[in-house]
Amino acid sequence: MLQPKEFKRVKILDEASLLGYARKLPPREPQHWWLFRGMPSNFPLETSLERVLIDAGIKLKEAPQVERKLLKEFKRRAHSYVDPLPAHGDVLGWLALMQHYGAPTRLLDWTYSFFVAAFFALRDAVSNPPDKRKPAVVWALFRNAFGLNEQAPAAKAAYDVAEANSSWQADMGRADADNIYDGINAYLLHVMEKPTRSIWAINAFQLNERLSVQQGLFLCPGDLTTSFEDNLRAGGPSPDNLVCFEISTAPRARREMLGAIHRMNINNASLFPGIGGFAGSLKQGPWIGGKLRPDKPSHG
Repeated sequence: MLQPKEFKRVKILDEASLLGYARKLPPREPQHWWLFRGMPSNFPLETSLERVLIDAGIKLKEAPQVERKLLKEFKRRAHSYVDPLPAHGDVLGWLALMQHYGAPTRLLDWTYSFFVAAFFALRDAVSNPPDKRKPAVVWALFRNAFGLNEQAPAAKAAYDVAEANSSWQADMGRADADNIYDGINAYLLHVMEKPTRSIWAINAFQLNERLSVQQGLFLCPGDLTTSFEDNLRAGGPSPDNLVCFEISTAPRARREMLGAIHRMNINNASLFPGIGGFAGSLKQGPWIGGKLRPDKPSHG
């Protein structure tokens, strides 16, 4: 677990403090480079691949080999289920597709939206019985404080070479990538071959609908042989660039905050387009206004 000296802790107890969250962030510019991840409790920051290996009793030193096997197996069979598929050489495109459908990967989901993260944290929290109640958590990380050049200069060099070999003129005729994205894939291939403790904020070139509506992106650890949090430590987390918002899950406070977020049109139905997202949104019905619909019409 991250140590208290490595981040700033902020308590959110009601709707007013939720809406005023930005005043509690350290004064960093540009403000829009803060990234957020919501969790129903203060679990460790772990990738799905890390959790699967720990649960299976497999040491993390085996993670690079496991990742290659999983990626190969997914690429062999995905054509039976998904069309179109990522382009040749698009490593991040394949990892993002695996992440989207629930396969274990090195990618950790984050979002540019504090309120999207807060929704996920409060949606999956537990309020009752009281002895099971714990604060929900939203982590905030300032991405510009975790530059790749400072953490993994060789990986940054691989990125720079690939990015320089393309141009915006060439990008105009491409539908699958651009020069920046070429650099990201070069970075991924480098850290897959030569693990380096680091984290980097990256995103797929072709965004699926869910990534778009959730304002999503990924934090990618550079070394799978150790934990995500150890990778994070390589970048120098501090109260100036990492914040843990602890959000009350007391029933009244949770109801007020979920209602406020719902009025922003942030709910399961909007974040997960389709019948599955709509069906899941009905779970929040008892929390938003207390009833799914009034007993009597509200109009005249």
